[in-house]
Amino acid sequence: GVRPRRPEPPARPQRLPRAAGRAHERAVGLLVGVVVIGLTTPGVSADATQMALWITGGWGALSVVYLLWNSRAQQKSIIPSTASYKSQLSGNK
Repeated sequence: GVRPRRPEPPARPQRLPRAAGRAHERAVGLLVGVVVIGLTTPGVSADATQMALWITGGWGALSVVYLLWNSRAQQKSIIPSTASYKSQLSGNK
């Protein structure tokens, strides 16, 4: 008789190389390095870095205010409770 073929095992998920998983750490390190160099270099570079940080902070504050205002206007909480999440999963609204 002919033996039946064994089923193939499921394929293992491919993993990213270690370097690819740490790309965000390098990007954050580069950003910190640029900011530190910009702040410690005297003259126009330090002034421009400080101005960029103030603009970024102001933009972030405005974004938080808009997020809070918009969530109240739509009467939706920013972080829904687990009870509302479970009721959406079950189909109750």
